[in-house]
Parts: sequence; C-alpha cells; structure tokens
Amino acid sequence: MFRKIIPFLLCVISAATLSACGKNSETDVASGVLRVGVVNGNDKYASVENDEAVGIEPNLARKVAEKENMQLELTMVSSLDALYTGLSDGSFDLAFGRVSDTTTGLDDLVKSRSYGKNGYYFVTKKYDYTDNLTILGTTNVGITTSVMPVVEEFPGYESTITKQYNDTSEMVFDISSGTIEAGICSEREAFKAVNDAVQIQEALNGPRESYIALMPPRSKLKKSTDNAINDYYNEKITGEVTEAGGD
Repeated sequence: MFRKIIPFLLCVISAATLSACGKNSETDVASGVLRVGVVNGNDKYASVENDEAVGIEPNLARKVAEKENMQLELTMVSSLDALYTGLSDGSFDLAFGRVSDTTTGLDDLVKSRSYGKNGYYFVTKKYDYTDNLTILGTTNVGITTSVMPVVEEFPGYESTITKQYNDTSEMVFDISSGTIEAGICSEREAFKAVNDAVQIQEALNGPRESYIALMPPRSKLKKSTDNAINDYYNEKITGEVTEAGGD
C-alpha cells in the first residue's frame, strides 16, 4: 500500500550549530573542573532531592569526574535545547539527557556508549488500549521527530499514514479531537504528554531507543565516560561498587 509522510513542524538539531564549539571544545584538564550538564527528567535517570542531583546520570557524571581526578561542576537544565546550547557555547564538557543514539544532527559530537535503553510509547485517547500499529490497521498516526529515524521498524507501519510533529502538545490535541487515531513518541515525551484526555502505553513490539552521553568535538573524555558506564553495568550485574579512578 502506498504510504505517505506528512511533514509537520520538522525540527532537527543543527549539526552546524553544535559543531561550532570553538570555545573549550577540548576539556580544560588544567582547570581541574569537569562541567557536566544533565536534563532534569524527574525520574530514575535524573532528578533533584533535597537540593541534590540524584539518579543514574548524575552518578555517572560523578564517576567520570573521579576517573579524571577532577572537581565536578554539575548543572541541571530543564530541556534538551538547554543541554545542546551548553555543548555548543562551551559551557559543558559532558552532557546527559537521555539522548537517543538515533537523534539526527549530532555527527560532529563525541558520543559515549549506551548507558540505558527504553521502548517508545503509544499515546491514545483515554481507555483506548493500543500497544502496536497492527491493531490499528489502516489509520492516521502521529509521530514525533524523535521517532522518525526508527518508525519503519514498527510492525504495521506500512499500512499507516503518518503525520509528523515537533513535540507532543499538538499531537495530543489531534488525538483528542480525532484527527489522528494515535501517536508514537519517546518515553520522555510520553510522560509529558499524558493528561486527563489521553493515556500512554509502551509499544511492546516496537524498537527501543538507546541513551548516550554527548561531548564536544575533539573531547578527550570518551574513554573515561565509557569506562564509567562499564562500571555502572558491572555494578548492576554484580552488586559490587567499582573503586573510583579505575579503568
């Protein structure tokens, strides 16, 4: 069946903007300060409790600082845009924000190995329990730009007509009004989208997104960051905490 994609408010990260990291594009080890930006997701990955940053991403940042024998300067930001700005203007040496490894426009940045993985989510009207496209059949489905790189991996995609959205706010409005039957978005977008009119459900037979940390071009932090992530996985498996500073 012929399928079409309706571009709508397409917004991708500009690689040209992010690659313009002329200022402090390499970590200034001599300063002894590792500047890390983390998106506050109010979840297990990053949140603030009693004025302290907690969660998987702040803990990874602390471990990288220990491996580099540097003082940690951790800044919690409210959005991915703020994270990318900090990378582009030289404010951050390292950034965590549950950035998917399929995100476009990041080719010039240094990327870590994956430190987390989660599925994509369906957004539907309240009490409309849908966890895959094959149930919907031929219908109109919304997708956010974060889903665009992997949308063809969803079983049943070939029978749908997809409409692309920059974020979930207008997608939720179109679901509520019946313009589209359902929407697909990342986990972070899903939990921001849920309200009294719509519900979310993980796409059980869809692809999964892997989360990576980002560093400016020519960063020397990739080895330490990947080693910190390796330690994190080892600790999950063994329950033993790795000594700081080790590879």
